[in-house]
Amino acid sequence: EEKEKKEKEEQEKKEKEEEEGGKKKKKEKKKKGTEEEKKEEEKPAPVEATDKKKKKKEKEAEAKKEVPAPVDEASKKKKKKRGQNDVDEPPATSGGTRLPGTSSTGSPTSNARGKKIHVMHYTDERHQQMKTFLNESDMYVKTLDNRQMLRRQIEFDPTSILIAVEDEVIIGTVYVLYNPWQAFIYHLCVHPEHRNKSVANLLMDRAEVQLKARGVHCPTLFVEAGNKTVSAFYEKRGWFATDHCLCMGKDL
Repeated sequence: EEKEKKEKEEQEKKEKEEEEGGKKKKKEKKKKGTEEEKKEEEKPAPVEATDKKKKKKEKEAEAKKEVPAPVDEASKKKKKKRGQNDVDEPPATSGGTRLPGTSSTGSPTSNARGKKIHVMHYTDERHQQMKTFLNESDMYVKTLDNRQMLRRQIEFDPTSILIAVEDEVIIGTVYVLYNPWQAFIYHLCVHPEHRNKSVANLLMDRAEVQLKARGVHCPTLFVEAGNKTVSAFYEKRGWFATDHCLCMGKDL
């Protein structure tokens, strides 16, 4: 009996050891597998695969660069027809902003003497010069051309007063009074020493381009009754008289 008991205990002990050994082996195997998986993950991608990816990305970037932007042919033709000086919207800032169609450096027009004439927007700091110019041209109207009135006008619309400048001196002006319902050309004036030298045409060209760009199709201007020279100038440019109108005013 004692012998059988001893053998049974030894058998149980052996089975227990074998069970524990099996568990230990399983644990070690699992640990080893986890470590191998980790190493596999950390292993850098093959150089060939990385290179392929890099080349693919470079090709895609190159293809994007080479694809030209879509061209609106109708718009292109329209722009060509309208000419270089025609723009969609005139600038809306003061500070001597150049007119539509001129570059930031001015793209000035040369006169007969070879001097450069710049057409730009009037600014408040030029008022004394403007007043002198209008007085010398016999066109200064105190109620309309005083500093306060001109300042109010350019605050309302910075593009509304154009000036022609030669050697930093004002030699011409025109007021372009825009309103979505009706627009007016007013106060076209060129200094007596600079008349018959295309300055008036240069100013009117810019004024008309500016109004056209804002959607105006038929602006209005006023000519003093009996002034045939000025009427002929405007008629030559395509303007027409409206006999049924009488200009009236009132002091308020």
